[in-house]
Amino acid sequence: MSAGLAPVVQPNAAFAGLARRHRDIRLADFADPEAAADAIEAAHAALEADEALRTRLQAEAQGYAWAAVAERYDEVYRDAIARAGR
Repeated sequence: MSAGLAPVVQPNAAFAGLARRHRDIRLADFADPEAAADAIEAAHAALEADEALRTRLQAEAQGYAWAAVAERYDEVYRDAIARAGR
């Protein structure tokens, strides 16, 4: 996503959860090569049809960038320390 590409991932629990949060992630059972190829082609077609898709994917990926993740961890630790100090 950070490269502006539409992910096509195996529908395991982790990726299925991620796909529920990000509508542009496609799930494909890679044990079925034809279905996987169709999903990859659909993801590519979506990128060509929607000029804003790359930008949207890159923006959504920023929530997983180190700076954003570190900030969330910092908030959790600060909250825990504040509660412990009560």
